[in-house]
Amino acid sequence: MRRPAAGPDGPEVNRLTRVARVLDRWAWWILPSGDGPWWLYPAFLVGLAVVTLTAALLVHPVEGESLAIFGIPLDGGCSFRERTGMPCAQCGMTRSWVWAARGHLPRAFAYNPGGASLFVWILVAGVLGGVRLVCRNARLLVVDWRLLAGWVLVWMVGLNVGCWLARIAGFNPLP
Repeated sequence: MRRPAAGPDGPEVNRLTRVARVLDRWAWWILPSGDGPWWLYPAFLVGLAVVTLTAALLVHPVEGESLAIFGIPLDGGCSFRERTGMPCAQCGMTRSWVWAARGHLPRAFAYNPGGASLFVWILVAGVLGGVRLVCRNARLLVVDWRLLAGWVLVWMVGLNVGCWLARIAGFNPLP
């Protein structure tokens, strides 16, 4: 016996409607919108900044170019560099965060300009989230989307990909 095609009120549409309603109820936990609690996104920004700073401070520079966490050396090399002989786009990222967390921004930029600037902007976002929480205003100091899009282009293309291509060409090698 052939099953009848589901019309607009058929079981497939009802199932999709139920799924859409469930997703709509929970989407505000994932996407910042006006439906969720006002403090969720600013608190996320603060939490991200705290986790980032804490992680960068837990890793310590030791003699030479090595890093250690809780006294255990982090000597794992870059698998991209080991396989290709060229630095990856993220080479020096951990060292840049470690030195930026300690206030040595010129040294952090020498290791990875994209990483150091990303670290700084995560901290700026955390401060912005903190100000929004203290003032109890989620729309305080809202940044225009065009400015954010421009920053992403500068960071992604200029500082990240541009520096990576320069390193592949032999300019600005890692310290």
